[in-house]
Amino acid sequence: MNTLRKNQKGGDSIQRSDSIPELETIFTEHWKHARHCENERLWFTNIYVAVVAAILVFMRKICCCEQPNSDLTLVLVIFGLVLSVLGFQVMISLSLGYDHHITDIIMIFYYWDRMEFYRHPGKPFLFMSALRYFHEITIVLFAALTLYYGYLAWERLAVFHNQPVWLIGISLIIFAHVEGLYRWRWEEYIKDNWRFARALRKDTERRYEDWDKWFKDPDFRRKIIEDAKKQKKKKEH
Repeated sequence: MNTLRKNQKGGDSIQRSDSIPELETIFTEHWKHARHCENERLWFTNIYVAVVAAILVFMRKICCCEQPNSDLTLVLVIFGLVLSVLGFQVMISLSLGYDHHITDIIMIFYYWDRMEFYRHPGKPFLFMSALRYFHEITIVLFAALTLYYGYLAWERLAVFHNQPVWLIGISLIIFAHVEGLYRWRWEEYIKDNWRFARALRKDTERRYEDWDKWFKDPDFRRKIIEDAKKQKKKKEH
């Protein structure tokens, strides 16, 4: 049964904690899936770091041999490059999955009018950002090493082996392209999730309480984000 509680404007606010019996189960499942994404991301990162470290150690041992096997070194760096690219994609995928579940959790808190349990100050730096930079740097590292040893497979790449300045320049270009790809494909999508969650967290006046009005639209997240921007501008002026 729905109950009433006073909102910050002094009016009645509907507390819907009992209106959908299955909602508590859905809420619990979202928490479990969010934790699952978080654990998967952590375990994958641990394994990835171990593999990268092993590749670098193995490469050093090969280079220190009396007769270095350059072909094997090239295979290792190409493997490291492929692994880094796939790891970057896995990290983005798991981070998006985590954000999706957390956003749905916030929606349920909002529906129940219990947002006080999910209001917290913003983090000065995000783990996802640090993890993303780490993957981008390792992609650049193995791409540079692939070019450095690439002359073994293609003679024209010898310029990167003989002139490190070219290698540094191309490494910066690769990093810019990888970061640009992230900003083009995923950043705005991720930020929209954050903006939507922030709009609900900061809505102490329960502006979006009318569920049929605000949440039935297929593009309700964008609708609420845009409205929150307008409300913020009004308050500033």
